[in-house]
Amino acid sequence: MAGIKWIGSGQMNYKKGLPRASVTVILNDPDTKLPVAVVDGTEISTIALMWRDGEVKDEDLHAELGEILSGKKTGRENDEEIIYFNAVGAGIMDIALATRCYQEALKQGLGTTLPFWE
Repeated sequence: MAGIKWIGSGQMNYKKGLPRASVTVILNDPDTKLPVAVVDGTEISTIALMWRDGEVKDEDLHAELGEILSGKKTGRENDEEIIYFNAVGAGIMDIALATRCYQEALKQGLGTTLPFWE
């Protein structure tokens, strides 16, 4: 899979009540080069600020996403639990992880297909 991680930064967004940064990961089919998935990672800064302010602590976290994807730990066990994906790190790592999530979603018949080229 190929892809790109795009980070847009609006230094004055706070005046509009908007996040300073937005993060978008786009996955492309390696053969056709057409986009196959778009992932929004904008909430990345929100969790970092919550951790900094003590609203979220390390002990509040059940698992890292890799532990859930590999089956080492369970994911959601009921509708009250959430999985939060925090796309921090090297862009290539984000693309690799997004690829794994995309492939698993295809296997399970999840997601929404958008008619880009129909």
